[in-house]
Amino acid sequence: MNTPVQEPSFPFDAPTMALRDMFASHALSGMLPAPKVPGVLPMTMDAMAQAAYAHADAMLRARLLPPVVPKPAR
Repeated sequence: MNTPVQEPSFPFDAPTMALRDMFASHALSGMLPAPKVPGVLPMTMDAMAQAAYAHADAMLRARLLPPVVPKPAR
């Protein structure tokens, strides 16, 4: 009797998804649930995908910047 292999439903491992893809998927999931008009997306699906990757690219650029040390409150 063979036991079926349990595949992850959404793997975040290096062979299947780059960091840019992961950032884009998170950006896109944030854009989808809150359209201004219920049932109507603010952009086409292609435009939303492009915007998600633009956000991902910005996040990758931000990773190259030196960390910001918060100033103590007065």
